[in-house]
Amino acid sequence: MRDARIIGIVLLLIMVLPLGAGAQDECVAAQGEPLVIGAVFPRAALLTARSGESLNGAEAMRSAINACGGVHGRPLEWQLVEAQDRYSAEAAVQTLAAAGVPLIVGSGSPAVSEGAREAADAAGVVYWEVSEAVEAPGAWTFSPRPNGRQMGQDAARLIDAQFPAARTALIYEDSAPARAIAAGVRDTLLNAPLIDEEYNGGDDYGLALRLREERIDALLLITFESDGYFLWYNAREADANVDAWLHIGGTGYWRGLCARQANVEGFMSLAAYGPVSVEYRQSVMGTLEQEYREAYTRAQNTPPSLEADLSAAGVYLLLRYGLPALEGDWSAENMRATLQALTVEMGSGMLGEGLLFVAGVNQAAVSIVRQQQNRLFCSVAPEAVATCLTGVQPLPTWRERARATNWGCAPEA
Repeated sequence: MRDARIIGIVLLLIMVLPLGAGAQDECVAAQGEPLVIGAVFPRAALLTARSGESLNGAEAMRSAINACGGVHGRPLEWQLVEAQDRYSAEAAVQTLAAAGVPLIVGSGSPAVSEGAREAADAAGVVYWEVSEAVEAPGAWTFSPRPNGRQMGQDAARLIDAQFPAARTALIYEDSAPARAIAAGVRDTLLNAPLIDEEYNGGDDYGLALRLREERIDALLLITFESDGYFLWYNAREADANVDAWLHIGGTGYWRGLCARQANVEGFMSLAAYGPVSVEYRQSVMGTLEQEYREAYTRAQNTPPSLEADLSAAGVYLLLRYGLPALEGDWSAENMRATLQALTVEMGSGMLGEGLLFVAGVNQAAVSIVRQQQNRLFCSVAPEAVATCLTGVQPLPTWRERARATNWGCAPEA
């Protein structure tokens, strides 16, 4: 199988030239008859404000693309049907398919994603997932995001590269997504984990003692973030020191431990999104990068969040590379065949990713690794998009943390 995700491998040449070659130097607004794309997203509500970020990011990127030429000079429009759960997502896709829409973009939540994917496969329309990992895509589903196994593989490569011959522990939830990540870790890690077990939440202190007694160097944790909090506190009580604490599949303890001013200097997390260098984005996107940020800020009165960026990145890949390759044939069958054959070099997307679908899985997906350094949560990998001033740093010991006076939490960088 082709594997375009190993660091340093250069993919095949890009086979399409969307919106002109390379980054845009200036933008000319699209004109003419709009191209209509189906869209299925949740809306923000009073108690779930963040649920609307996926739609907000997608809409800002659509607006930016239209300001910079659209697709072959034509603007894009959404035919939006809101969905808050699996069942409403299924109904939304069925409505759009019945209206003759060949392509649908979504989702913003795992439940919406699941319902939309199943309905799209049943209806024979292309579904482009912008935010969620898809472990086993159906015949009509595409996601540029890394799936669980790929994130596990990326985590293992990071540990092997930064902490050679490390004594590792692999702790994971009893769930299908967590087991997929764990399988990717085992497949790739050069030395088998000394501790490899499901997390049951029954004895965090006992687990922390085992980390100390087994002299674990690197902990790879695949749990709910609340469980990570408990283990973190118990590791402190047990004086269990590791060189690397990597939480896989989550975005870190920013809203938990940091909200309580806990000392998480050196903590790492690996997920499908995170902070990305503005310089990288400008080099890839040109004027479109600024157009996107301005479109989002005008609409939301605040800069884009990381969740909005994740969704926007998925829309960017589709509108900039996927649709221009259709050559005027907007049938669902041609869209599926075109996307399956499309090759976009890694380092072309907003998050450093590319496109190369093998059995429905994007082999040019990337995982972003964050670490808290000098009170900031910044990104350390992939190197091309990193925002940290230095590379991966070892985790301070609990004694070093106790002596520190300036390791609280600050905004992400």
